Amino acid sequence: MELPLDADEAWEAVTELEEWLVDDSDLALEPGEEGTLRLPGGEERRAVVEEVSPSERLTFWWWSGEAPATRVELTLVPAIGGTVVRVVESGFAPGPMAMASALSRLALVPA
Repeated sequence: MELPLDADEAWEAVTELEEWLVDDSDLALEPGEEGTLRLPGGEERRAVVEEVSPSERLTFWWWSGEAPATRVELTLVPAIGGTVVRVVESGFAPGPMAMASALSRLALVPA
């Protein structure tokens, strides 16, 4: 997605997880920090922050219950008139059930 903001403003926007991704969070966005994220609908996920490069990249791992963790990487790239925010979630188990689960979570993310 492209935001009509410079990289610093876009960083502020995407690191306010409660504004676009979760209903509630106690996760401090510092490498090695762990916390809980509550998604719309009430699902809770544990998370651990891997990398924080202000105005450039945020990477964390998250999981629900006994499910395998997936890696979420948000990358900010300067563009004409704003900043492109790329969100990549990786580490899904292969197979139709894993794909269905991923697609159902993707449906929760606002366009």
